[in-house]
Amino acid sequence: MVDNEYRNSGLSKSSISVIDQYSKDIVKELSCYGKMSNLQKGNLEFDTHCGGVNKSRNIYMVLGYDIDCINALREILNTLNVGLTFIDIPLSERNIDKVDVRIASLLLFNLEQLAYHINFVVNLFSDEVLEKIKMSNEITVENVSSITNLLLLFMQLRDELIADFKNVINSAANLKRYRRLMEAELGKIIRDGKIQKKIADSADFAKTIQELVIEIVKDLPKVDMYINARRI
Repeated sequence: MVDNEYRNSGLSKSSISVIDQYSKDIVKELSCYGKMSNLQKGNLEFDTHCGGVNKSRNIYMVLGYDIDCINALREILNTLNVGLTFIDIPLSERNIDKVDVRIASLLLFNLEQLAYHINFVVNLFSDEVLEKIKMSNEITVENVSSITNLLLLFMQLRDELIADFKNVINSAANLKRYRRLMEAELGKIIRDGKIQKKIADSADFAKTIQELVIEIVKDLPKVDMYINARRI
């Protein structure tokens, strides 16, 4: 069943191996969330053993910067035998089915997709691009209005997905003693459904926003977000 989910997700076998290859580092990075200390001027920063800012901050972002939800995600990963207790044991030596790694990989991949779409849109509006928009002769009330409306829709969808992700992760963690029920709950993220459609819609919004910006800033290089989407 999980193999079918992989095929339906649009991931190639090579993509799957890349995800599995880096799952150890992802779990290590997730362990740093919740281990924060107060510094001078009231700033918060990760403990020094975490090596500063984590690459998995994207997952932290799409869970609403909610430490409790991050802890719930870590509980799920532990239940799937890919948590911190297991990361130094080669997969070949673990007494687990590869299904566990695949579920975790698909879960993390789908969380990362929203983060990629958010970062993609943010990068479209760098200071340099904003200055070019300001100076462009192509700018009109209509195209500025179109971009603004799409940005509002994109942000609304982002907020909905963050809420969806948090609800599913927290609910699945509460079901961790009942594996089938936990997996069924996670299926709301890793299988085709309402959340998958919203993720696809966020990609479409981001692509359309890029196209509208390019209409104003002619020399802005077009990035194919589907080819360059960062894989976990």
